[in-house]
Amino acid sequence: MARRIPRKLWVPRPEILRGELNDAVFGADFDVVVEGKGPKVYSDPKTFFRNTYPTKRLKTIVELVFSRLANPKEAGAAVRLSTGFGGGKTHALIALLHLAKNISKLTMGTELLPAAGRPKKVAVAAVDIGKAGLPVFAQHDKARTHSLWCEVAYWLNRGRVPKEMAKVDDPTKQPHAALIDKMFPDGPALILLDEPVKYMAMLGEQARNSFLKFLDTLVSAVLNRPQTVLVITDPAKQPTYALPTAQVDKALSSARSLSEVLGRKVSDFDPIGEETARVISRRLFESINLKAAQKVSAQYLETYQRIASEHPGTLPPEAMTSAYAERIVECYPFHPRLMETAQNRL
Repeated sequence: MARRIPRKLWVPRPEILRGELNDAVFGADFDVVVEGKGPKVYSDPKTFFRNTYPTKRLKTIVELVFSRLANPKEAGAAVRLSTGFGGGKTHALIALLHLAKNISKLTMGTELLPAAGRPKKVAVAAVDIGKAGLPVFAQHDKARTHSLWCEVAYWLNRGRVPKEMAKVDDPTKQPHAALIDKMFPDGPALILLDEPVKYMAMLGEQARNSFLKFLDTLVSAVLNRPQTVLVITDPAKQPTYALPTAQVDKALSSARSLSEVLGRKVSDFDPIGEETARVISRRLFESINLKAAQKVSAQYLETYQRIASEHPGTLPPEAMTSAYAERIVECYPFHPRLMETAQNRL
């Protein structure tokens, strides 16, 4: 029988020890974070970055976004984030939001973005489109908007919608390209748009066509404007959104789909990739003893090889490989099968 590993070799975060484990540890509402509210683990930048594992792909996204924002000689960029488990697309948006809003704090988020070479300031428009309504898109303290374009203009212009843009504040109307260009302030600008599919499912045909036309024109404007980046999420691959996505695709049979509009000009990224285990461990544990992980992995490999020898065919062949032993280290203190079940079945 394998020796029991003392729990002190992995130390849970204080909120976990206090019994405060809830959905907020693994999922965040982007609109709540934009408003500066919600669980501290997401709304407080320092806590957020302390709990965020810097996956290779997340670092790639952050570096791409802020290198374009910092360089006045380089064209803008448009990025689409696909959905990942355990802090994928929304987590990436929150990271970009906190970095942009705290760009002058050079010690903030340095695991993802080095202090050197950052832009001096960034205008940010962050919109959780999935939480928008009809006929009022969003309600603010002193203003309300009725369309995505006016909501973006509102945030880029610090709580003010330009008069010309306000004239087309209707989801069935369409701002022309020159008007969209005018809504950008001077200097770097970052636009973060979350879950457009949910909102599109609410729209009639004319409004959907206007919505897609705006996105198409917005992407073109961003690509032709220096120090400008658009990041948009598309959860079409996530089972949870399969039904609304299918409804939208069916409704758009006579028009271009969201994927067609974005696919021609946008770079796709999965923020998590194969590092789900490291993301979850970083969220839950203050520290993990890697030497203990190596010992546990060795014990598992030895046990699996013995079982395979004594009872051929009992275990899958990959369980006896060094690659699987490395996977056990990555997932420690959880077993890889638990991670696979959570990610692919639950």
